[in-house]
Amino acid sequence: MCRYSYCDWEGIACESDAISIVLPSNRLSGVLPRDICDIANLTGIVLDLNDLAGPIPDCSATWSKLVELRMAVNPLKTEVPHWIFALPMIAHVTMTSCQLCGAFPQVLSASLTDINLSYNRIHGTLPTTGFSTQMMQFQADNNLLSGPIPQSLCCESLMVLTADMNSFSGAFPECFFRLPNMSILTVSRNQLHGQIPSDMHQKIYILNLGNNRFSGSIPAAIFAVNSVLDLRHNNFTSLEVSNISSSVTTVIDFSDNPLLKLRIEGNFLNHFNATHVRLDNTGLTMPDAHFAPPSRVVTMSLSNNGLTHVTFTSPSLVVLDVSNNKLVCFEARSLIPIDIVMVHLQGNPLVKPCPVHMHTWFETLTDTEPTLFGRYVCYPVRFVTSGAFKYTTILAPPGYTNYTNCKCTTGYIGIPAPGSDSCQRCPDFGTCNQTDGKTVAWPRGYYPVIQGDWVKGLLPCTGASVRYKSDCLACAHEIGLHLATECQLCTNGSYQDSRLCSRCRCDSIDDCYYRSSSSMCEACLSPQLSAAWIVPIAVTATVLLVLFGLVRYCWPRFYAKLVEGTETITGSGTLKVLLIYIQTTVALNGVWSVEWMTDKMQYLSIA
Repeated sequence: MCRYSYCDWEGIACESDAISIVLPSNRLSGVLPRDICDIANLTGIVLDLNDLAGPIPDCSATWSKLVELRMAVNPLKTEVPHWIFALPMIAHVTMTSCQLCGAFPQVLSASLTDINLSYNRIHGTLPTTGFSTQMMQFQADNNLLSGPIPQSLCCESLMVLTADMNSFSGAFPECFFRLPNMSILTVSRNQLHGQIPSDMHQKIYILNLGNNRFSGSIPAAIFAVNSVLDLRHNNFTSLEVSNISSSVTTVIDFSDNPLLKLRIEGNFLNHFNATHVRLDNTGLTMPDAHFAPPSRVVTMSLSNNGLTHVTFTSPSLVVLDVSNNKLVCFEARSLIPIDIVMVHLQGNPLVKPCPVHMHTWFETLTDTEPTLFGRYVCYPVRFVTSGAFKYTTILAPPGYTNYTNCKCTTGYIGIPAPGSDSCQRCPDFGTCNQTDGKTVAWPRGYYPVIQGDWVKGLLPCTGASVRYKSDCLACAHEIGLHLATECQLCTNGSYQDSRLCSRCRCDSIDDCYYRSSSSMCEACLSPQLSAAWIVPIAVTATVLLVLFGLVRYCWPRFYAKLVEGTETITGSGTLKVLLIYIQTTVALNGVWSVEWMTDKMQYLSIA
């Protein structure tokens, strides 16, 4: 390959005997050609953000002058090229998000000062020795690495150590906390244990030890961290607060340290002066009724603690989470002068806002996702005030607004209230309106069984007094209010005894039906035979008379035996006993209509 042929190409820089390839974000694809190894004086390769595939050809014999290799965000899908980390002059290797696999290199060049292999699938352990004493950045987060983090990596020049989201275990060397140039130290989501020394370096910008097994006391010196302080989900037992100077930390997260048992007294949090504070599940208690977070706090989360009363007046607070505490009252009035937009109060025994009249300012946000409470759901509420502060959304337990922001969930009907029976299952054959959760409708051919204020069930409109099942038309009933306008009440009937005309042909008072005490769909007034019934009755009677004449005159012997048998049965009293048994049975079980039980069968008697 002629030197002059590639020095004039775009992205190729040639200075004296040093050659660099700089082609980031150029949509390059395919595999690096073997010919690239022929560039003996190559000092730098920058190919970030392309579409290159692996493997990378082994150029260890010719790339003795290579100082920098950057190939971040390329789908190489190959094993870690160990030979690159052993090149005599290599100083910077960046292969982030390259889908690399295989074991971590165990032989490292003494010239290596920056290693970035984050977001790959590299496994194995780190070498116990061999790290350069000039190492400045080591980034291997989001891999599959295990074993201890070696103390040999703890050199004075180290500024950045990121090893989050691995399976590192063992004691974390305290020397990392004392390094004079340490700026970013993040080892979250591992299985490391250890303690934070009280003489730690106070110029760390980001410190993240979350989701490990660190324990002991949190020293006051830790509040000198300039930006992010994340110690969540560990086993810290105490917090040194006596010597806390004014903190410059932006984000503080001590959540999920239940042994910490924080106690807010006086202006405890004023020392923090952070913009985002999380103290969830820290055993937090607050003896003072009034709590004024620092003026800089924008979001504050104090959930899963033992707080019993809280009043906030911080002027910059935007999001407040005090869910799952022991609050019985929340002073919403204190939110008026501030710009808070979200308050989380779920999981508290709150029964009302304080003062009581505050609930008149709430409106239900039905266009947002509700929270499920067994048989009913509750929507967030927002209270509106005048002045510069307009809206605040509150996620609260149902009692905070007297259940006015709640409704029965799908398949249930009622008005949510304390108790398990405030929402009952929608009756079979009914349709419960899920818009308001308290209206049930029934289809044509059914009528309601009403008990108190509830539609306990829907029965088909069948019975002696109902001419057609289709006569009963559709209707609806709203729990706690009244029947729909098309559901008429019969004359001399009442709502309580369920004498309800469920639109069973209720065009006039003479043509209405109701549910009787015998659970039948009965006519409100005695039904009159209409012209529609005269013809079928006359035809049936004529047929019976013809059959009777044929039997009597065509088969006289059979007719004589039939008469003789009938006289025998009636004379012995068997028929009377049978009829009395039937009458008693239907009376006890309510099978026949009231009309037939009271009128049509009165001719039967024991005598």
